[in-house]
Amino acid sequence: MSIKELFQPKYMRYSAEEFAKDNDILYVPFKDTELKRVPGEKGTLTNSFLLIEGRFIIMRPPDDGMPTRPINFYRRAKRGRCIKVLDNQRAFYEIVNLSEILLQMTELYERHFHDQIFLDSMSFTVKLVDHLSNQYKGRGELAITDDTLCNNNVPPNKQNDARKVFYNEFVDHFMGWNFGRVVSENDRLRDELSRLVRMLEEAGIREDAGPGFDVWMSEYVWHIKYDKGGVKGFTHP
Repeated sequence: MSIKELFQPKYMRYSAEEFAKDNDILYVPFKDTELKRVPGEKGTLTNSFLLIEGRFIIMRPPDDGMPTRPINFYRRAKRGRCIKVLDNQRAFYEIVNLSEILLQMTELYERHFHDQIFLDSMSFTVKLVDHLSNQYKGRGELAITDDTLCNNNVPPNKQNDARKVFYNEFVDHFMGWNFGRVVSENDRLRDELSRLVRMLEEAGIREDAGPGFDVWMSEYVWHIKYDKGGVKGFTHP
């Protein structure tokens, strides 16, 4: 432990590995900067990466409020080839238990609402647990990396601001602009997401992100309409 870390508040020294253990979820010792690009894909109109540890994807959805390139995930094959397994353009609808994973994430945010816990929704990962076919269709398991827990970047005098940012980003940027179809198909997920919105409202930190910039919809990517008290409905093509 460095001298700087020694004098930090306890919550700033709390690690992603400890958080994963305390919440019974997978932990991957990994940072986004360590993502490895597929050889020969540099300069294309997509972001193509190798699976983390051969099994994990970064759960970064297609709409985040800014113009972004599609993200493709590849596995290594024989003779140096790389084979595409999954992309993010259908908001991970190919993961058959996606609603369970999103519910688990929502409950994490609820459970730690009053704690000194700051989670980056764009840095969660998912382990692809079934056979890695060319077009993956199977189950996933939620996991976190060193980038998911942001406690060490939140000083004591910025906790309220950070909580407001991280929670509203999860509600709007992550869930609201991407996973409306999944939420519409799972009543419990809809109820828990509405409960989380009410928690933000009661704490006086709910701040709607609005329509975003360059966000879009498709058969799989639906937007969630929020009202006071939670989920009001959905927008889709």
